[in-house]
Amino acid sequence: MRTSSRQASDYSSDEIVQFRRDFRPVAVVYRRHRRAGDVCFLLAMGFLLAGGFFSFVFHQNFMPGFAIPFLLCLGVWFWILMTTPKLVCPGCSKDMEHSKGEYCPECGSKSLEAPGLFRVAHCKACGKSMHGRRYKIRACTHCGLMLDDQGL
Repeated sequence: MRTSSRQASDYSSDEIVQFRRDFRPVAVVYRRHRRAGDVCFLLAMGFLLAGGFFSFVFHQNFMPGFAIPFLLCLGVWFWILMTTPKLVCPGCSKDMEHSKGEYCPECGSKSLEAPGLFRVAHCKACGKSMHGRRYKIRACTHCGLMLDDQGL
């Protein structure tokens, strides 16, 4: 990967195709990790709630029996979070998930309004607000390169 200050419009169509091809395996692994992490977290919460529910209903302490699977699921969830690949733009080599640039991660347009004191960043082109992680990452926020049609 190279570091550059080029924008999406500066890339040739062959470069864009190659960047998308390079990014595809990262996106596949990222999606798989996120799904597995969601399942592990939900299972952990299910074990925690089930232990509390059965302890309440039967007036016995069932929590030790549910604590081991809860902690195991939580540990696997944490391990999945730590091993999830970082979303790095193959064009400009910048972090796409945790840092914000001038481009909208949803549509890739340069219509992203900067956040203010009482408002979050907002795209004038597609209307998405960059609140929390309630948006999909399709494009690099630094160079505007559209990398994934489905979104991450």
